[in-house]
Amino acid sequence: MACTSKHDYNFDLKSGFSSKTRIFHSLRPKVQLPPPNLPLSAAQHAISLLKTSSLPLSNTTALIDSVSGTRVSFTEFLKQAESLSVSLKTNFSLKKGDVAFILSPNILQVPILYISLLSLGVIVSPANPASTVSEVSRQVGLTNPVIAFAVASTASKIPSLRYGTVFLDSSEFKSMLVNGVDNRNEVMVNQSDTAAILYSSGTTGRVKGVELTHRNFIALVSGFHAIRPVEENPPHPVAIFTVPLFHVFGFFMCVRAVALGETVVLMEKFDFVGMLKAVESYKVNYMPVSPPLVVAMAKLDVVDKFDLSSLLTVGCGGAPLGKEVSKKFIARFPHVEIVQGYGMTETSGGATRMLGPDETKKHGSVGRLAENMEAKIVHPDTGEALGPGQRGELWMRGPIIMKGDEGVGERPMRVPPIVSPPIPQLPVVRPQGPQDPIFQPRLNPNGQNRGLPMQEAARALPRDRNFWEQPIPRNARQENRGRSPSPPSPSTDRSGSRADREPNRQAGYVGDDEATTSTMDSDGWLKTGDLCYIDSDGFLYIVDRLKELIKYKAYQVPPAELEHLLQSHPEIADVALIPYPDEEAGQIPMAFVVRKPGRNLSAAQVMEFVAKQACLLKTKRFILNAYLGFILSVIAY
Repeated sequence: MACTSKHDYNFDLKSGFSSKTRIFHSLRPKVQLPPPNLPLSAAQHAISLLKTSSLPLSNTTALIDSVSGTRVSFTEFLKQAESLSVSLKTNFSLKKGDVAFILSPNILQVPILYISLLSLGVIVSPANPASTVSEVSRQVGLTNPVIAFAVASTASKIPSLRYGTVFLDSSEFKSMLVNGVDNRNEVMVNQSDTAAILYSSGTTGRVKGVELTHRNFIALVSGFHAIRPVEENPPHPVAIFTVPLFHVFGFFMCVRAVALGETVVLMEKFDFVGMLKAVESYKVNYMPVSPPLVVAMAKLDVVDKFDLSSLLTVGCGGAPLGKEVSKKFIARFPHVEIVQGYGMTETSGGATRMLGPDETKKHGSVGRLAENMEAKIVHPDTGEALGPGQRGELWMRGPIIMKGDEGVGERPMRVPPIVSPPIPQLPVVRPQGPQDPIFQPRLNPNGQNRGLPMQEAARALPRDRNFWEQPIPRNARQENRGRSPSPPSPSTDRSGSRADREPNRQAGYVGDDEATTSTMDSDGWLKTGDLCYIDSDGFLYIVDRLKELIKYKAYQVPPAELEHLLQSHPEIADVALIPYPDEEAGQIPMAFVVRKPGRNLSAAQVMEFVAKQACLLKTKRFILNAYLGFILSVIAY
């Protein structure tokens, strides 16, 4: 079945694919966004959505500390954010466009700080608190912050800045949350202003700062608000954040939680058993996670010691989740839905999602395109835009992409637009009335590096005497992730002129025009670097990173396929796989395997298991000459 738009372009209503433009369109109802020229910050937008809800803000908890049980209500949250905004303007003369560097674990002060800075138009730039001094120095040099926020254990890593470093765990900061004097001189923030600079290896290998606008987060939050549950008396959402707040996943979840009035349980330092205990204690019903946690919950016996009956939904992102792991998780937790999504720092977070039980049954998929999004599947060599079921590089376009593009093209006319509630003119955040401190998934949450970093392996392997006496390769996957030359732009893009779309904003990778140009084309398409396909029903499947494919002779083998196969072994808790150089074959796989506790699985048994289940290509020399080692963990806690 096809639908004809006002541009007279036909597209399939099942897949969203237009055979004329070669573009895949979102099958979700289009969400109306605020006019682009309306002054509006991401914080204002989130708070406006919160205040249009029926939640009793004074009686609804916004934040909970998982260990101490300390709670902050939404009324207190808004008061503290407003007071902090006034204090920062008064004490430090912070102004719109200044950059604030943040080096902190997941503590209650961080979401309040985010909303406060966003409301002032100050650019939020959070980094991994486990970063080394040299890494922090590079990040600071990249973004030129004027002020930093840290805790006592991380502050010493930060160089001297114009306004110094504010300690989030100090009594002085606590006073800033309550002593701010009312100030009617509001900051006018434009949607095109930069909201955050988040650090990412991007699609071109080296670490860089991704510049995201307020418009990006407004679009993202509006989409989630449009699809929120509409049934009568739904359970109040209580989420535990296992994801770090400095990462795009955690950052946008903070803004989303404010907009949707979600209660958030924060863990300052990740602990798997502590997480299970918190789910039981605080009746958590939603958990955003990365795939290693799904693997652990599906396989580890300690899970049975806790009452997790409150848990209703697990939102999984960061890397593909294997079909067998999904099935094992569902078998163990039949009352829980696994909702998979796809996103990266450059997309401000989730660019695809699953809605409802029918979509969550699509094991192995990361869902359908989110509202207002478009995609292409492009042949990496020829630049040809491909159709449903064909593998190629994923290109994406839409209002959440780092350079921001409203998109054009054809929308399914059978679904009317969802109109977000009117945006009242609110004060900035003015309420009515009143050395490893964090979970670090070594399987990169961007889905851009699913191999175990070699520096981590080098530390982990000596602790396990069962390592299979093979050398650690010098060229880890993450060290060989530069992009191949960009293919030509598909000539089949006739989706409308640039005048039909919102103008591109001059955002991208901070101080790296070359990387921005190689990643974004002139029509607003983001080249993700991921090998993907979209099926006939419009569901996206991630195969692997293009540059992480194992080049075995004339074949290209996705490491993720072997990782998923190994994860299905009943005695394997987790696994990471990288290419290893080989003189004859070019590359062969090297696997790092984590045994389930108390198991004595041997390398020979693993090889035999793979050889029995893999295709012919993987049963000969490809597997028999692979390297395999046993390590303690693919996740660092």
